[in-house]
Amino acid sequence: MEKITCVLIPRAASKANAVATHMQIRGYAREEVIACGDSREDLEVASVVGRFFLMRNAVDRNPELTADVGRWDNVTVTEATHGSGVYEALQRNGSLLASRVGAQVKVHRVAVRDLKKKRATNIPRA
Repeated sequence: MEKITCVLIPRAASKANAVATHMQIRGYAREEVIACGDSREDLEVASVVGRFFLMRNAVDRNPELTADVGRWDNVTVTEATHGSGVYEALQRNGSLLASRVGAQVKVHRVAVRDLKKKRATNIPRA
């Protein structure tokens, strides 16, 4: 007999609802929050945050997402993929983040699988 696993999730459960709930609990206004993601489910978070960065690998993997990006005016598709895309988002928003947290945001290290791989974003080496 084949074993089948099912996961039941309430209809109201979503990443966007989870982020919105967290923002409400912490007292964050929409314009104070940026988020990054690499899937259609992540993209739904754009509806509750001030800025959303969709990693390039999401669009490369699923070109249909390009049309979905147009639903929101706060979404930017990064040039870089995966962690490099997150780094790009942080670099693009450094001054905004600094004004929000009261300190300069500086990335000291980025974990990558292959140091020799060419990347769309120039990440300084330590």
